[in-house]
Amino acid sequence: MINSKKRPFLGSILLSFCLTLFFASPPSLFAEENYDDVLGGFEKETVEEGQNGDDSDAYGDVLGGFEEGDNQAVASAEEDSGKSDTPFYELRGFLHLGTSYNFSHHAPEAGKTDYRGLQKLQTKLNLELDINFNESWKLRSSGLAFYDSAYALHGRKNYTDQVLQFNESELRLYNLYLLGTLSSSVDVRIGRQIVVWGKSENLRVADVLNPMDFREPGLTDIKDLRLPVTMGKLDYYIGHWDLSAIVIPEIRFNINAPAGSDFAISSTPLPYEEQPPNGLSRA
Repeated sequence: MINSKKRPFLGSILLSFCLTLFFASPPSLFAEENYDDVLGGFEKETVEEGQNGDDSDAYGDVLGGFEEGDNQAVASAEEDSGKSDTPFYELRGFLHLGTSYNFSHHAPEAGKTDYRGLQKLQTKLNLELDINFNESWKLRSSGLAFYDSAYALHGRKNYTDQVLQFNESELRLYNLYLLGTLSSSVDVRIGRQIVVWGKSENLRVADVLNPMDFREPGLTDIKDLRLPVTMGKLDYYIGHWDLSAIVIPEIRFNINAPAGSDFAISSTPLPYEEQPPNGLSRA
């Protein structure tokens, strides 16, 4: 028996003997033809694929068709370079159904309108039309129409004439303006439009050019409350700066909640607002 403590020493002697035998072996053990058998065929396949060492044709077969497709794409782009993909007109819009329900509302006084329960079932249609004369000039117009069937469901006789006039139905032209480019640094827009200065969710600081629709305050997003006004706007661009000049010949006031509605400040009609005449004169 061999002592277990001497096994690592005997293993080292055996490993050294094998390595010595390997490096001391004559060249005849690894004949040249053995290498040829192992590596045989590689040189032949390389020559055949590359045709005498030139592999350009091999890559050409793999990438065949790409160059032709690129040439066709370039030719197509050159043909369409003088054409505009912008259609002559674009029509878009949306159909909206809005409703509101008063679940926590006090009973009205005698002779007052009862605004408990379902109080709004409004269907609204909004359409916008763009007429593109060319790449630099276009005419934009938009309009809306709505009808609230909640008043008919509750009985129109239960509402004041002002409430029915302002809240039951409406057909209105919204935007109508001409937009164009006079030069590479000058744009112009003339007509009834909305111009927003500054950015705010609810508070208006510099955004005072357009009046607001306050018939349903707090229930409508501020971007849908602005009312367009006839104005002329010219923009001059200098680097990252935009200088605007605006002329507003039309006088238009806010639309407030009519007397007798759920959002009216008072049950009595508001005092008459005397509106100055439109135009640029001070008379």
